[in-house]
Amino acid sequence: MRKRVMALLLGLVLLAAAIIPVTAMAAEGEGGSFVFVAMNANSTIVEPTRIHYKTGQTIQEALSASDIEFVGLEQGFIYEVNGVSANYMLYYDKGGYKLDAQASSIKAICIHVSSTYSDAAIQLILQMADYLDMTNHVQNYPAAASAYAAALKGLRTANADTAGTLLQNLKDAIAEYAALLDGTQYTVSAAATQNGSALTEPVITLTDAYGNVTTGTGSAKVIAGDYKFSVSDGGYNRTDGTLTVSADTQVSVTLPYGEWFGNIRLLDADKEPYRAVQNRADHTAEYWIEDTELTYTVHVQKSDPIQLTIQTTPAEAIIFLTNDLNGKRIVEKNGTYSLTPGASYSYTTTCTGYIGQKVEHYTAPDKDGTLTITLEKAPANGTLINFDSAWPHLRQNNENNGVVDYRTPVYAKDAELY
Repeated sequence: MRKRVMALLLGLVLLAAAIIPVTAMAAEGEGGSFVFVAMNANSTIVEPTRIHYKTGQTIQEALSASDIEFVGLEQGFIYEVNGVSANYMLYYDKGGYKLDAQASSIKAICIHVSSTYSDAAIQLILQMADYLDMTNHVQNYPAAASAYAAALKGLRTANADTAGTLLQNLKDAIAEYAALLDGTQYTVSAAATQNGSALTEPVITLTDAYGNVTTGTGSAKVIAGDYKFSVSDGGYNRTDGTLTVSADTQVSVTLPYGEWFGNIRLLDADKEPYRAVQNRADHTAEYWIEDTELTYTVHVQKSDPIQLTIQTTPAEAIIFLTNDLNGKRIVEKNGTYSLTPGASYSYTTTCTGYIGQKVEHYTAPDKDGTLTITLEKAPANGTLINFDSAWPHLRQNNENNGVVDYRTPVYAKDAELY
């Protein structure tokens, strides 16, 4: 039986993490990376992610060596990505599509169900990957998160113009966040007493609303904002709290002290202690616990549908309602539509003589309800011309099937176009 060592950290442990830039260490023979994204008409299957390749590898070989699952890749025609099947097409830089090209020749590749290639789309994919790779927690900045979400959704149908707009919006949000982090800094100093004595070098840690952590001895400099703080003696004794920084300020705390734990034992199901080595000075302990194979059962309960009544003005308007997840039409039954609570739908409302309405991504309510739709009367069209015709309403009259004995032209030159 294999053994697993579980280390427990005892005491009040200072929870601090510095912002450390991540440097990618290339393995021997590794030549670089390109960005991969996969989508269908309704969703993103693989968000922009970097695929690393070795020198000399083709695009096909690099994709095959990745963690993404493909079906058809070896034959050069991908028809399933991570379990999602579709009639996929692909494009990469300059509109290329051959998988046997060198991986080093491209920067980004997109697998999609429609050809939406543009240079702007490639640049958007690259920027989205850069956004996901950033380590300054820009992903928690609401404006940037919204711009990325819009880009992820819009990429599925983006042309050159719309891709360019999505790209600029994401760049602007990232730049806005960078400017925020580069704002005026204020000093937050720490004054701490422990066991009746003042600490000469208390350690202060400040965590902002986005997850950025700043640590200093005696004081730290941060921009204005709301923070969680922790002041410690540099070891396991600390005091936590929150504060809002808008100018230079000081945090005064009293720290705990002394030994917090005696002899700690972990017991098995028979109340027998596991073998352990405890170090009170370091506040650590190691326990030898046998691996145990467990079986978990997950119960998933399907939500009961809600009944949505749609009232239209005019009453004879026609509703075409579809599920955004699978594109299937929802048909009215007994005057209502059965929808999944919280699911996304789109609908189109039309009526002769009125301006149609199209609503996308309507969220179904949590309980039965009524949706009211009012169409605007269409302005009269005075440019239509009435022609005299023996067949005015496509069925000579309302009692026959429209078969007539009028001679029709055989050649285009004999036809008269109105």
